[in-house]
Amino acid sequence: MLPQWFGDALKYSGNLIAFAAVLVAVLGETRLQNRPGPRSITKSGWAAMALVVVGLVMSSLGTRLTVRTQTFIAKTPEAAGGGGSGGYFVMSKDTWNGDLYSAAGAGGLSPLGAADKLCLRELTALTSWRGYSTAKSNGQLVASKVHAFLCNGGSGCNNLQPETTYYFANAGDTRAGGASFTTDSSGNGPQDDATWNGGSYFGGDFSYWTDRDWLWSGSSYNNGTQSSTTWGSDSWAENNTKSETCNPGWNYGSACGWGAIYGSTNSGNDSKRWWTNGTCCNTQQHLICFVNP
Repeated sequence: MLPQWFGDALKYSGNLIAFAAVLVAVLGETRLQNRPGPRSITKSGWAAMALVVVGLVMSSLGTRLTVRTQTFIAKTPEAAGGGGSGGYFVMSKDTWNGDLYSAAGAGGLSPLGAADKLCLRELTALTSWRGYSTAKSNGQLVASKVHAFLCNGGSGCNNLQPETTYYFANAGDTRAGGASFTTDSSGNGPQDDATWNGGSYFGGDFSYWTDRDWLWSGSSYNNGTQSSTTWGSDSWAENNTKSETCNPGWNYGSACGWGAIYGSTNSGNDSKRWWTNGTCCNTQQHLICFVNP
């Protein structure tokens, strides 16, 4: 791809040549006296006309190169990965069992705080994921903006910001990501039926801890309509077993324990993206980390 300055230079040179040619035609004698018609055009006239054509062609080519360069810049992975007022929805590279607390070395933190710490550690240590440079320059890679897409029973959930666009990325794959979704007024998403293992999403098959419940509407819990396109803002453990997750809150991974809910990218394009099934606390799962604007 030629640099943008080359297209600009070509365009301006073409305009200058065309202007000079017109000036030559005006100041020079382009017709022989008393002999009107095409055959009376002098050599200098033909030269001026040729210069006009060359100048216009160069200017047109320069404009096309400039536009194509700008379009290419707009479609680079970094630009397509968000920026401005957008956030990020990032698959972790590492996996952890249900003892997130110990993995984070999280003395004094809440269970969700421990998960947040793991996300911040990974998203700042790995610098090639799509959107990293923009997020860093915007001051988004800080503890107050980086969280795990996770719930913890009665302690609640880490929920995304309402009516905000988030861009997909994968901390372990610089090629993955670029697609986006926008949350509703409650911070729930993705409000679509996209399959998350595609290249513009997470770029592969992954399973990840969530404890995320479905979004229900129309009637009482478990008797209404379950959304296949939008997750809920509640913990599944809290709504169903009235317990915390992984005995008693993301601090147990040596055996099955009470288990926890996970989601997966290879389970289709419905609510299984955030609620696939329950699994033992000693299994290894990814985390989805989100970065607020």
